Amino acid sequence: MACPDTDAAGVPIRWGDDPMTALVADEGARYRIRVYGRLDPFWAARLGDMTLAVHDGGGRTPVTDLTGWVTDQAALMGVLEQLYTLGVTLVSVEREE
Repeated sequence: MACPDTDAAGVPIRWGDDPMTALVADEGARYRIRVYGRLDPFWAARLGDMTLAVHDGGGRTPVTDLTGWVTDQAALMGVLEQLYTLGVTLVSVEREE
């Protein structure tokens, strides 16, 4: 088994070279979180002042995009926990550039 700081071939992994893999817990970032269903705008303030945009889905289940600045990983987990508590299905979480 490889050391956590190396890949399967033993080549060192340089965390932070790619902004999408940076593991800095105290650094904020902009995120887009997608969930199935139609969230009421009321939840924007409860979810860290995220911007909500509902996409109808053309006859399929609507999808809500939540976008906004998240101060750190703990705040991101707080948003995800709120969504879990609401019982919505998580589609994706993306860190935006």
